[in-house]
Amino acid sequence: MDINLMNNNELFSIKEKEIIITGCSSGIGFDLAKGFIENGAKVIGISRSQPKEKLMFSDFYECDISDDKNIESIVEKIKLKNIKVNVLVNVAGISLSKADIKSEIIRFDNTFNSNVRAMFQMINELKPLLSNGSSIINF
Repeated sequence: MDINLMNNNELFSIKEKEIIITGCSSGIGFDLAKGFIENGAKVIGISRSQPKEKLMFSDFYECDISDDKNIESIVEKIKLKNIKVNVLVNVAGISLSKADIKSEIIRFDNTFNSNVRAMFQMINELKPLLSNGSSIINF
């Protein structure tokens, strides 16, 4: 199809696309989930807590993805849905202050596990479910 003949709404449509968003209970992740849902996407949300407002997720998993076993468990449940994921958006992350954890190395490990390692594992575990031409967006 000639791209010049396509309507912009059709070209950039996310209607019926399968999207997974981590860290969607507030902030950027919440706003992305809300926007995708409002524009017809099927969104699976993953977050440590329930979103600040009720959204019409196709599915929602409340868990801490800094734990490998939680990621494995969630992905197994998603596999049972027999879907191909069009977009994976990794937004989940933490920022710990010195007041939260006194030890610099423990603070580093906790931050790294949530912000980098969990994102890598989420991508690795979901690879078999990604559709051809899918997108991965990491914040």
